[in-house]
Amino acid sequence: MHSENIAAYIGLDVHKETLAVAIAAPERLGEVRYYGTINNEAQAVRRLFQKLQGLYGNILSCYEAGPCGFGLYHQLTAMNIKCQVIAPSRIPKSPTDRIKNDHRDAISLARLLRAGELTPVWIPDLTHEAMRDLIRARAAAKRDSRVARQRILSMLLRTDKRYAGKHWTGKHRTWLANQSFSQPSQQIAFQHYCQSLEQIEDRILQLDQEISRLLPEWSLCNLVCQLQALKGVGQLIAITLVAELGDFRDFPIPNSSWLFWDWCQVNIPVETVFVPEE
Repeated sequence: MHSENIAAYIGLDVHKETLAVAIAAPERLGEVRYYGTINNEAQAVRRLFQKLQGLYGNILSCYEAGPCGFGLYHQLTAMNIKCQVIAPSRIPKSPTDRIKNDHRDAISLARLLRAGELTPVWIPDLTHEAMRDLIRARAAAKRDSRVARQRILSMLLRTDKRYAGKHWTGKHRTWLANQSFSQPSQQIAFQHYCQSLEQIEDRILQLDQEISRLLPEWSLCNLVCQLQALKGVGQLIAITLVAELGDFRDFPIPNSSWLFWDWCQVNIPVETVFVPEE
């Protein structure tokens, strides 16, 4: 149970286009009712919570962490409304809860919030979210680089052009630049692949420079430096861990951080899930 004088507990089932809303009375066995569905738009959210504040006064709201991010949290807290973003993996599940829909999920969140059985996640500030987006942009560029390299190697294999040494060294790149094909269309395609790789690698270099430039301004810069004291942990790996996991206060035991990482790989779009690389 929450110690504050909460007059109503608001459960929100958040989707890209809609918010399902449920309200739980403060009494332990009080009513939990489905309020309705609104558009997931800032103006609609503001109108709803201004109305709920007028009806109940002190309210506490919550929703599950997910792909919609923390925009709703920041909007509500800016309105001086208490809000928690809940860790999905820590929500108590009943064997009887086999039917899932927006209506049921919102009611369940409101009921569990009132009972104090939900675990909130650490909320990154806007600067942290921006740094995380920058790190993910670099990771996406690295994956693009691997795909571009594979296209080049696949074309060389199909045309029986083989390089005896190690790939992607300076000598290998010089060898690539000197390759010629009998068919003009193949030559154009190969040059396009090579130019595409060069552009991607330039983008990675630019992102690395921006990350290094912005790192000293980040509130968790000291934690990044401390992690680099560990053997085998370079700057990029340290930045990636801190960008994704925050300040580690949500992970009192080591296993809990890996549970979070598993959740990221399920809930974060595939183009942003990555393994850190130096």
